[in-house]
Amino acid sequence: MIKTLQHPILLLVVLGTSACTPPPDAPADLENLSEYIFAHMGDEDTRELEAGLINLRTWLETGTNLESTKEGYTVNDLKDESVNALDDVERSIRDSLYGAAVAHTYDHTMTELKQTMFADDWSAVSEGTYDCYERIYASAEEPNCFVDGSCTELSYVTDSVSSWAGAVDVTSVSLGEVREITIDGESMVLQRTWLEGPSETSGILGDQVELYAQYFVNIMIPSTSGDILRTTATWMDVQVGEIDNLDLVKNQIVSTMQGQNEIVTDWILGDQDNEGSCLCSDFDYEEKECLND
Repeated sequence: MIKTLQHPILLLVVLGTSACTPPPDAPADLENLSEYIFAHMGDEDTRELEAGLINLRTWLETGTNLESTKEGYTVNDLKDESVNALDDVERSIRDSLYGAAVAHTYDHTMTELKQTMFADDWSAVSEGTYDCYERIYASAEEPNCFVDGSCTELSYVTDSVSSWAGAVDVTSVSLGEVREITIDGESMVLQRTWLEGPSETSGILGDQVELYAQYFVNIMIPSTSGDILRTTATWMDVQVGEIDNLDLVKNQIVSTMQGQNEIVTDWILGDQDNEGSCLCSDFDYEEKECLND
């Protein structure tokens, strides 16, 4: 089976990293709202989802909350009921689940952000960090209909292989959903992804890493000043060798999300012209090479 690491968090160059101060625990409102929006994103009745989005914007625009969230917070709260409704797979939250949330602001349009994140080749946008990458949408109209506004929802499966620090190869399958809703004339875009099942790990240190589950939410809301507020949160169930100090992992998650915020701007501005990776359907998993090269 073709497998992938969940978009957009590539994760964790923690092996051999020295200890440092972890990101602080998120304030209750941020942590609760991140989970609340993740859980309600698929609701047919959007009233609760809309309330969560408005409350998140209010929270981010209060005092120093936005600047603090740009630095990154630890988030740990994710409930069984929030992940069990994603699909027909029974899921539960283990004690080893932890995560982080990061905010960012863009002065780009929502259309530019939708084009970059969902229509363009993400393996090119993300600077060639994949050995292979392939996002397969549910219909032929997707994702272009989402960019031009003729549809408001996307669903897809992502297949990829990536390498962590050249020591661990990670192959997995993730599922994704994207949704656009309009509140008082303002377009707001949401994305959530989750691993279909545990990832496979190989390579020099592959036997020291177990990635059991990962959940991700991407929330883009127009601010009251006109730019776009983006909040991302990811929760991971991962074990890394004998490392007891998981502050290393938390710091790397925050750093990765911050870096991916920047590469989106670089792509929109034309400051990078990376080629995409091999399609996973053209990838030799045993030899780790593209069959079309």
